[in-house]
Amino acid sequence: MKEYIIGIDLGGTNLRVAAITRDGEIIQKSESRSEVHRGREEVLGDVLKSVEEIQKSLQPKGWRPVAIGFGVPGLIKEGVVVQSPNFPDWDDFDLKAYLENHWNLPLWIENDANAAALGELWKGAGKESKHFCCLTLGTGVGSGIIVDGRILHGADGMAGEAGHMVVDPEGPPCGCGGYGCLETYASATGLERMSKEALRRGAFRGKLPDNVHELSAEDLHALAKAGDPEARQIFAQMGRYLGIGLANLIQIFNTELIILGGGVADSWEYFIPETEKQIQTRAYKALARRVKIRRALCGGDAGVLGAAYAALQGLRDLEENRRRRDERPWGRWILLDEGTNYKVKRLEVKPGQRLSLQKHQYRAEHWVVVEEGTAQITLDGNQMELHPNEATFIPQGGVHRITNPGSKPVVIIEVQYGTYLGEDDITRLQDDYGRAN
Repeated sequence: MKEYIIGIDLGGTNLRVAAITRDGEIIQKSESRSEVHRGREEVLGDVLKSVEEIQKSLQPKGWRPVAIGFGVPGLIKEGVVVQSPNFPDWDDFDLKAYLENHWNLPLWIENDANAAALGELWKGAGKESKHFCCLTLGTGVGSGIIVDGRILHGADGMAGEAGHMVVDPEGPPCGCGGYGCLETYASATGLERMSKEALRRGAFRGKLPDNVHELSAEDLHALAKAGDPEARQIFAQMGRYLGIGLANLIQIFNTELIILGGGVADSWEYFIPETEKQIQTRAYKALARRVKIRRALCGGDAGVLGAAYAALQGLRDLEENRRRRDERPWGRWILLDEGTNYKVKRLEVKPGQRLSLQKHQYRAEHWVVVEEGTAQITLDGNQMELHPNEATFIPQGGVHRITNPGSKPVVIIEVQYGTYLGEDDITRLQDDYGRAN
């Protein structure tokens, strides 16, 4: 059957779900309102329904899904939504565990701005680059940092929040709790704030009705397009602080490219001259000359493409890890049989070798020694020996290891069963395949 990856982009306004080939071709897509106000369970119900509809539609055509990537706003750590300003009832929510109870597919969860950056890396303005920063100028400022073709996640998976770097220490309060963040200037909400301040100073007098107390980013764009000097001044102010922020990123990451997307980027011609001026003024000359600033190319598809690409990178990592394990000297294994909730393997461990210390979250195992040799089994810190025709049980979550201390190979039949049998169910506590002594 033909394979595809499911990419999910969940935002404060829209939910997009797409089936995407390994080559990045979108073969089917759905879009609906996310309606976050209805609560977490209702929104996730829509996600599950959208994925199910795509699967049902493509299965008769000979397509099967192999992985899922999910982009969601907020700080994400190991599949847990630590904090999400737009989704307040999602804080400290283990999204990965929740979804793995519904989907029997490998799953990767990524911050939505990181997903957009990955989308531009795969199929957009960053295709020819391995080092760039991608900023989404929308309601807020989202950002993803690409270093050597990979998202920079940081120690806790929360790196890249460029929208909350301080560009004005005496600046206005930000929704994150800080002051003078880039987001307070270079976003739709920042533009609205600046328009309020301008109106209070008497700007736009005689051009707007007296009852207008703020302007949207779209209103300001229309005024700037019509040649209004006060609207253009607001965009110049936005461009100044955006340039300060980008100069900081350029200095820190020596990035070769800055990609700007989001609705506010539609006003490009009104803010980018001041942005480029600040970069040339503030960054090292060599770095400032090297960097290019481009508009994003993927549009509304950036999130689903990037979520799918995160899953594709994850699959490739699993395949590479499997290849490396197969090349190691400990022995080999052969898959004898498998179904939706079981696998049967023949495992051969060479003399004097051991496997990694590991555990499984979703599967349990039975091991039976079937040929001459002695297997030393470590289970939750306790050791035992298995001889031919002897068996043991490894419970779900049990920390275990196989060692062959003898001079003959040990052959074990391993029967695994559980709700999920994918490679990323394995947690290796000591990935030290190889000689035991």
